[in-house]
Amino acid sequence: MTSNLSTVLATIDTKLLAEIARLGETIPYAADGSGYGRFPKKVSWWTNGFWPGLMWQRYAATGNARFRAVAEQVEQRLDENFVTFTSLHHDVGFMYGLSAVADYQQTGNPKSRVRGLHAATILAGRYNPNGQFIRSWDDPGTEGWVIIDSMMNLPLLYWASETTGDPRFAAIAAKHAETVAAHHIRADGTVRHICVFDPNTGVQTDVLKGQGYAANSAWARGQAWAIAGFAQAYTYFGRPEWLRVATKVTDQFLTHVTANGGIPKLDLRQPAEATMTDTSALVAAATGIIPLLPAVPATKREQYRTQLFGALKTLLATQVNLDPSQDGILWGFSTAYDKPAEQGISSVYGDYYLVMALMQLQATFGDDCLQ
Repeated sequence: MTSNLSTVLATIDTKLLAEIARLGETIPYAADGSGYGRFPKKVSWWTNGFWPGLMWQRYAATGNARFRAVAEQVEQRLDENFVTFTSLHHDVGFMYGLSAVADYQQTGNPKSRVRGLHAATILAGRYNPNGQFIRSWDDPGTEGWVIIDSMMNLPLLYWASETTGDPRFAAIAAKHAETVAAHHIRADGTVRHICVFDPNTGVQTDVLKGQGYAANSAWARGQAWAIAGFAQAYTYFGRPEWLRVATKVTDQFLTHVTANGGIPKLDLRQPAEATMTDTSALVAAATGIIPLLPAVPATKREQYRTQLFGALKTLLATQVNLDPSQDGILWGFSTAYDKPAEQGISSVYGDYYLVMALMQLQATFGDDCLQ
């Protein structure tokens, strides 16, 4: 694919409009060759903010009212989650930051602001001061579990502090990021998926495998969550140690991606014979790397740019399906190492981060930067 980014994004818009017509009120999660229907999810599913988030991205760029209408319709459906206590979880940042907060930022809708603040208060309420972390998941026995994905929910707290003037939201986010930096990030820049803490003392007691190959491996999307999450934390707080974390993880990730021909494996340390890939990890990481480029030294900036642009060109040429008659844009996604039925498919968040990365590239480097 050698078209400029305007052409690619316009073609994506055509495909999104075709998907909207097919989906009706369905909130998509993942697609295989038969479309989005194989993987139905309930309204509280953690990825349900990505579809409206994708709509808001393209509404901001095009002004197409159809995108806005779909985003607003999904946002209203997500109100169902506020009815019962157990419907919401630590991924409210993904769910409401990309839907309600995006709505408020673009339209000033006061109801959207309230939704975002409800979600932020729920997230802040999960904070455990004993270990200075925000709890992940709700199952019994997971009271002290923290996953690297949690870094991606913190922008909801940054926004809540900004919109209310209350520093407590951002203070909780900062303490959580400090804990994650200390426990999830290894010295070599690889990332643990799940760290377990004693919820009463805050002492770390275990490391669990999660969605990667093994507890001591490096799940590719976990690397991406760390890159983007600490890039966001650095952008918000300006703390140089979080720039160092983000660049250390980026070094490890881009070295792997380059060695693997531009497409990340599902896990950086999976066996050589394993074929699972996770293209969503590349585009999610890209959304963190691109804003970091001005902050890193010139030599590293050029290295990152060369590695990232090369990988994204490969991605666009081999993993992107722009046929409007078929669901799913970015392919080569896999949910987890031990879920063979969810490998080599397309995910709504892969599509979301693909579009976000392309829009960032266009704004930062111009329309022809990947040609």
